[in-house]
Amino acid sequence: MGAYAREVLDEADALLLGRITFEVFAQAWPSVVDATGFADRMNSMPKFVASTTSSEPLAWNATLVQGDVLNAVHELKGDHTLLINGSGELVQTLMRAGVIDDFWIWAHPVAIGAGKRLFTEGTSLRDINLKGTRTTGKGIVILELQAAR
Repeated sequence: MGAYAREVLDEADALLLGRITFEVFAQAWPSVVDATGFADRMNSMPKFVASTTSSEPLAWNATLVQGDVLNAVHELKGDHTLLINGSGELVQTLMRAGVIDDFWIWAHPVAIGAGKRLFTEGTSLRDINLKGTRTTGKGIVILELQAAR
């Protein structure tokens, strides 16, 4: 699981995060130390934060996304390979606009009965193709999905 997470992280050169995910990550990641260098990579990458309520300066090597988020993300994609973790509202906005190229969905073998839906009303699943799957030793299934071109 960790090796795959590192592989995905290494494919990106910047993180794009919503405010809530950013605040949680910025509290936790700066104090993480690990032998694999994963934490160093997370901490050193530039971060772009989509928020209408935050203001700069932001901690943890982060920059506030200014103006219209869709225009800003289109511009960022011209300069960066972006990775989004969590950030449910941001992902929903970007999905509806067709801005996300690939998804990595980690399905854990746990039934909780409630939670946020990834594919909400207004999301067309026919525009998403299965690219591949992986299963970890702990039974987590990772779905690699790609937006139809």
